Amino acid sequence: MDYKMTPKMGSSVLSPLSWKPGRDLFESPIDTPVRAKGYPLGFVNLDSSRDITRGVAQAYRGSRIIISGSSVTGESYETGKKFSSSSDIDVGVILPKGAPFPKGVDEHGFPIYGKGSYGRRVPTDVPAQVETQLQKEMGSTRRTGIRFFQYEPKRSFVERPHTPPPPPIFTPPTFAPPKFTLEDFPPLK
Repeated sequence: MDYKMTPKMGSSVLSPLSWKPGRDLFESPIDTPVRAKGYPLGFVNLDSSRDITRGVAQAYRGSRIIISGSSVTGESYETGKKFSSSSDIDVGVILPKGAPFPKGVDEHGFPIYGKGSYGRRVPTDVPAQVETQLQKEMGSTRRTGIRFFQYEPKRSFVERPHTPPPPPIFTPPTFAPPKFTLEDFPPLK
């Protein structure tokens, strides 16, 4: 099973009494939209959720990649509105303990964009470039964004396991001819 659920304390959707940290989402007794489907809302299937977030996972391999918000709980934390086709997908990167924000991330954990012609946002550093690529992968019908965390956020989220590194390119072994000396062979009789 690919996703692990972490509940926000006090959530009406995820009771902290019935869920234990580290338990697999699919073993949880909590009836959540993610558990019912097996992947966060807003994705076509499990493979598409992994494919779309793969670029983030590859760019930040030493970090934990999460999806949170109504895509996980089924409703908006702020308004209580049910997840719909107009809902956004909240992607997060939990940095290793003690790690500073990467270059190109503001003090609130959001990618910084430069200004281009006609006032357009221009992705100048890696975080903004990764976020721009994530939006392209998601498509034009759904908004998404990345937030970086220096701590585990106090909200419900599912954690995406990292994509395994690609296998090394196969290079056939090279064989050197054996080195023999006359001492290796007994004299003939």
